[in-house]
Amino acid sequence: MSALLYRINKIRNNIAHDLFYQLTFDEVFEIVKESARLGVDYSDETIFDNKDLSREYYGLEGLIRELFPNLFCHLIFINESKFEQDEMMNLMA
Repeated sequence: MSALLYRINKIRNNIAHDLFYQLTFDEVFEIVKESARLGVDYSDETIFDNKDLSREYYGLEGLIRELFPNLFCHLIFINESKFEQDEMMNLMA
């Protein structure tokens, strides 16, 4: 999981430090695919399983809208012992 978070951070740094950086569908698709391999749950396997259909159905913005909340919830749940139940629910609300 740390390698995945590192990749996301590297993209964030690129965006923050290069005004002309162009985030691509391919970059985000690979991250979504890796996150699914690591156990992040998506309601539609197409998003990580079929690049062409993922591009058609979701596009770059859709991938981003699916990736971050799902990854956040996954991180909360794999670290649930560090939170009270109410805390977890408040974080996800």
